[in-house]
Amino acid sequence: MRLNVTKTGFGVTAGGNVARYSVHASGRRTVGLGLPGTGSFYQQSTGGGSRGRSSAGANGRRQAAGAVDPTQLIPKPGLLASVAERAYHRGLVSYIGEDYAAALESFEWVLATDPS
Repeated sequence: MRLNVTKTGFGVTAGGNVARYSVHASGRRTVGLGLPGTGSFYQQSTGGGSRGRSSAGANGRRQAAGAVDPTQLIPKPGLLASVAERAYHRGLVSYIGEDYAAALESFEWVLATDPS
């Protein structure tokens, strides 16, 4: 059994080369099966993270392929991120969401706290 530590949280993996079961920080579950000596490995993920999600919107309709929320493209601060990194992320999300007053407030706080 192995504890996985990532920027977004903790996960657990049990098993080895032949069979493996993982629960990721996002809640995604992965099952893997391999054939020793062949290099073949099958893996299937469900739930949680972005790979297991459908692109259907809240109303059940599929979103257009080009419709991407830009705030989802910015990586979230990791588990051990400083307060300044979290405030900077908040500022970026506010700026992209066109809330310029909140973005300015976050960026000014970051500059005052961590001038590097």
